[in-house]
Parts: sequence; structure tokens; C-alpha cells
Amino acid sequence: MAEFVYDCPHCGTRKAGFTRIGSDHGHAQGPKTTWNFMFVCRVCWKGILVRFSKVAELPAGVPRGVTFDFGGPMDVRGDPRAEGYSLEEVYPSPIAPSAPDHVPEHLADNYVEALNVLQGGHWTGAGVMFRRVLEIATKDLAPGTERDNLRKRISDLVANGTMDPGMGELADCIRDEGNFAAHDVDDFDQESAEQLHEFTSLFLTYTYTLPQRIKDANAKRKKP
Repeated sequence: MAEFVYDCPHCGTRKAGFTRIGSDHGHAQGPKTTWNFMFVCRVCWKGILVRFSKVAELPAGVPRGVTFDFGGPMDVRGDPRAEGYSLEEVYPSPIAPSAPDHVPEHLADNYVEALNVLQGGHWTGAGVMFRRVLEIATKDLAPGTERDNLRKRISDLVANGTMDPGMGELADCIRDEGNFAAHDVDDFDQESAEQLHEFTSLFLTYTYTLPQRIKDANAKRKKP
């Protein structure tokens, strides 16, 4: 049975294994024949549609432009690309990792790096990287404060009103979980890494995205 290795657009797993659950017959388009496959990710069990093609002579007596049973990649054991079939299209395509809107570029770069580590299945590394994002963000928000103590920076940001208490609690969760990833690596698993990703995304959204959107909306409202 044909199989497929690809970055899953649903769960983000890099080089996930996909199992074929269905396919159609070959469609002749000139010298090229295409096939549509349905594959399921063996990590999240969600499906993708994949189109393969191959340039080959048609069987004798088969007119061009019709649907016919050509055998093709459905008979391949393993990945059809290893047998000379070309990958035409995958739907949905993997979405490139990105930071929430309006996050400063240097901070967004670190966040995307953390996402790449997470999608690569490196849970401990992802946890440490998401904590690093918080380190950088709090240093940006509180220049000149105690730069070597993240707990103190978060406390100062809440005390001076830069960060509301709810966001301070969220920041403390990211700090604690990041520390846990760095020092208790045997117990830091996928669920922990994905939760830390969610917390960090919320922190960036409330700290950078929403304030800028409100500012932009007010600017539009005040225009004559």
C-alpha cells in the first residue's frame, strides 16, 4: 500500500507518516497521468488530499482525456516519489509558522524558532524556547529593571501597571513551565509543550496584538 511522508498541516508534525485510505483512477492529460489520493496522518488521524503524476505512454487503445484504471502509484509499496511519481499538490498545504500580529521582529523570530522546535517533536527544547520568548518580551517591556531575574521583572511590570495581574499570572506560568522543561526534562512531554505554546501565544496576543489593533481602530474612528 502506498504511504507518504510529509509535514502535517493539521498537527504540525514534521515528516509525519501518512497512510493511504483511498484513491481514484488515473486521469490522462496528454502524456501525463495524474492520480488523487486521500492520506491520513498517523499522528493526528486527519486527512489530506495528494495529487501525484507521471509521464508515461498510455495503454494501447485508450483515448487521451478519459478516466481509466492505469495501476499507478496506488500499487506502490511505500512513498510513490521513490518510484518516479511526481508530487503535484497537497491540500491543505502546511502553514508556515508565524507569530501573532504586531509582535516585534526580533521577538517574532524567537517565537517562530520555538514553533519549529515544537513541530519537530522536541518537547523539552520547545519549552525552553518559549520561556526565552518571555525573557525577551519582559526585557523589552521593562528596560532598566532587574534584568537577571525574570520573576522580579514580571512582578515589577504588574506593580507599575504595564502588565495586568491576569497577564502576570500567565507570565509566571510560562516561566515556571519553562524552568520545568529545563530542569525536569524526563517529565516534560508533548502536552506540556503544546500548553506552553498556547500560553505564550496568548501572552504575545494580549501584550502586542490587541493593543495595536485597538490603537488602529481608534485612529480610524477619529478620521474626519
